Amino acid sequence: MIHDSSSIQKRRSDNFLFFTLNSYIQSRMHGVFSFISNVFKTVNEYKNYKDKIEFYKKRIQQLEIVTQNIQSLRQENVRLKEQLNFYSSSSSDFISAEIIYLNYSNISTLMAINKGFNDGIEKDMIAVAYQDGFSGLVGKVVKVYSNTAKILPLTNYENFVSARIQSSRFIGLIEGNGYGKKLEMNYVNRLAEKDLKIGDSIVTAGFSEYPVGIYIGKITNFHILDYNSLLKIEVEPAIVLDKLEYVFLVKNNKEIGE
Repeated sequence: MIHDSSSIQKRRSDNFLFFTLNSYIQSRMHGVFSFISNVFKTVNEYKNYKDKIEFYKKRIQQLEIVTQNIQSLRQENVRLKEQLNFYSSSSSDFISAEIIYLNYSNISTLMAINKGFNDGIEKDMIAVAYQDGFSGLVGKVVKVYSNTAKILPLTNYENFVSARIQSSRFIGLIEGNGYGKKLEMNYVNRLAEKDLKIGDSIVTAGFSEYPVGIYIGKITNFHILDYNSLLKIEVEPAIVLDKLEYVFLVKNNKEIGE
């Protein structure tokens, strides 16, 4: 049998070309599949990382909430400790009560407490509080029920308190101007102006149902009225009602120091 050398050579060349092309295609396909596989792997890894990030974000948020709760509890503990120390120092002179209602009306502010005549609360009892390192006047009891009572705050228009400038001893009358407003001290002799200073303390004078010596607040401004010889004094209340949680009712209207 006679073989044509040129034919054999051509066949070998075709086979070589086929195998070369096949190898190239397989190589490229392998590269494509590897790329696709890596893409899916990367996507899955990204999803896993994203899930982990979300998990840790939630954990951080939970820890932040726990931290805030701990800080709130610490602050509450400090406030309660201050109240307890104040009450313990003269527990026989006070009845402690928690504020359960506060009406923010600009015309007539009222508050309610969780103690009534079953707890020894009586009408016209004086309410004081301890706040930011000071004990100060809150108001007086105007209505008593079995287990609750209503207090007329110092800021109420209907509240009038005989008061004294602690430094100079001049007297006047404290009047409420409504919720969120400063108190007014009226009917003060103009001779008091000589020694009057911004920041001077005002206390109860003891000429009304309010016992003597209860801290009311500090002077923020004053001026002489044009139509008479009296002073009009603005007073910042010592006790901020919005921050108030507890009050202490004074037994037998005993004198209280600042």
